[in-house]
Amino acid sequence: MIARRLVISKLAKGLILLVGAWGVLAEFAVYKTRETRLEAEQFLSEFVRLRVGESTVERVAPLIEIYHGSWWRSRPLEPGERDMTPCGHPFSQVEFVFENRWLQWVLLSPRTAFDATIQLKDDRVCFRSMGMTTTAGGWHIVDVGEFRRGRMPWPFNPQVNLWKMLVTMTAAATDAQRAAAYSINLDCLSKLRGCHDTREMAPALWRLSGH
Repeated sequence: MIARRLVISKLAKGLILLVGAWGVLAEFAVYKTRETRLEAEQFLSEFVRLRVGESTVERVAPLIEIYHGSWWRSRPLEPGERDMTPCGHPFSQVEFVFENRWLQWVLLSPRTAFDATIQLKDDRVCFRSMGMTTTAGGWHIVDVGEFRRGRMPWPFNPQVNLWKMLVTMTAAATDAQRAAAYSINLDCLSKLRGCHDTREMAPALWRLSGH
């Protein structure tokens, strides 16, 4: 009986220590994810200042260094291969990713990621896109792509429902349309349990689309 009580006591102490350690780790995870969200907010404020067709590689280079962008160049097209890229080959591309990894690790939130892409041709921004994906409450996505003038038949074209928002626009979009498209809710990165539909992920765009 005494031995059994000792075992139970040790198990209880171990469980308390484990819960305490998880609590400390969870608090640290929340702190680190808030840092990621703040960094994403700073990046987005710089990203929206770029001008498709105008901003040069010198304007993009500091973003790569500060926000750890991944840079690569397009491969040559194979003979007979159709060019389906926004800018046309050859081009360079920079990718940025901000993710709630810490909250995932301590099981406080499903995966949520904010990402952005910048394509350059002839040393100028020829295309940019940004968006958010999450697995909270199922798979949800917001994706916004901005092309040069004349590359699309319409200046602003949103396709919106609760599961996905797909927006294509050109540099001819109005300031109000562009502001709504790029006003993604980055609080979703640090929100416990995440955002559960595109209304939460991009509320301004949802309102602009008439929903």
